[in-house]
Amino acid sequence: MELREFEALQKKIETLKEKQSKAMGAKESIEAGWRDTYGVSTLNEIEALLAEKEKEMEETEALIDELWRELKGLTSWNLV
Repeated sequence: MELREFEALQKKIETLKEKQSKAMGAKESIEAGWRDTYGVSTLNEIEALLAEKEKEMEETEALIDELWRELKGLTSWNLV
């Protein structure tokens, strides 16, 4: 292996280590944001939280639909 090849590989390794360090910092920042905002820090916890929130949204939507039907019934009744 020539010196140029060795130096080029060494430079690539340094660049990849920097990239890895930046990615790790970004990951830690994202996890800290999750922890601060939602009280969770792992992907599994965030997925569970999302599932819980989706269920709440579906239940709320069903309740809204039910109340609209009730409101329409009251409105129609008042017109009779």
